[in-house]
Amino acid sequence: TFHTHPVRQKMCRALARSGQGLCEELRKAFHSHDETDQKRYIKEIRDARLSLCPRGLSPSSYRLYESMQLGRCPVIISDDWVRPGGPEWDRFALFVRESDIRRLPRILAEAAAEAEPRGRLAAETWNVFFSGQRRLMYFLEQLVALQKIKQGTMTYPQLRDLWVGRMFRRHYNWTLLGRGKQLIRRKMRDLTQRPAPTR
Repeated sequence: TFHTHPVRQKMCRALARSGQGLCEELRKAFHSHDETDQKRYIKEIRDARLSLCPRGLSPSSYRLYESMQLGRCPVIISDDWVRPGGPEWDRFALFVRESDIRRLPRILAEAAAEAEPRGRLAAETWNVFFSGQRRLMYFLEQLVALQKIKQGTMTYPQLRDLWVGRMFRRHYNWTLLGRGKQLIRRKMRDLTQRPAPTR
C-alpha cells in the first residue's frame, strides 16, 4: 500500500519517471491475500533483480525477509530501520536513505551488476538466521542479547521506539486511546448483537 509512509509514494513516482521498476498497489485488508495474489507477488519478486523494501507504518517491512528467502537482493529504504544482529547486511543488501529517493533509479542501475551474487548471499543468510528451523533459536539469542544491555544505557522509550514506530502503534490502535476505543466498540457490538429476551 502506498499510504503507509510518504517514502513509498516518492519511490513509485521516481520509478514511474524512469520506467525502470514496477510499483503496484493492492487494496486489500492486511493478511487477506488469496493464493492468486500470493503467487503473483512471489513471481514478481523472482522476476526482479532487486527487491525494493521501503518502510511502511514501521521502520521495517515483511518484504525484506521475503526477498531474502526468494534469493533477491533487498533494497532497504528506511532511515529508522535497525539492523538485527548476526547477518552481515552490507554484503547482500543495499541501503537507500529516504532523502535520496529521487536518485533511486540511478542507484538501482549502478547496483544491477552485483544483484545476482547479493541475492544468492541473501538466500544463504536467510537460511542461516531466519529459516523455519533456525528462527526460534535466533529470536532467543536476540532476547538474551537485549537482556545483556547494561541497565541505564538505554531507556524504555528508546527500546520501544526501536521495536516499533509511533505511526505503527497509532494505526493498529496500540495506544491507550486506541485500546479504549477498541474496548468500547466491542462492548457496543456485544450489546447490539445480544438476542432479545424471550418471555
